[in-house]
Amino acid sequence: MKKKEVINWIIALVGPFLATTLYLLISRTAFQQGTSDDYIAVTISIFVGLYGVIRLPYALGIKAIAVVLYLVVAFWALFYYSLSLLCAVFNQCV
Repeated sequence: MKKKEVINWIIALVGPFLATTLYLLISRTAFQQGTSDDYIAVTISIFVGLYGVIRLPYALGIKAIAVVLYLVVAFWALFYYSLSLLCAVFNQCV
């Protein structure tokens, strides 16, 4: 694997979780915002990772399949991750 490809994989896999964690920690400690902003933050976090997927050096057809799969998996992973983080750190269990 080339260095650029490794960086894109890191962006795709770690970027959304890092962005979601930063948002939840900042918003809950400073502003105590509600769930509507959380959905927006998760969507933006998914687009952070999607940037890494789109930049991978694969054929267009493979990228299209990867984008669709990434959207589905990233949404559910970030949804459960954010619920778990809120429950573990802030005791806001559902």
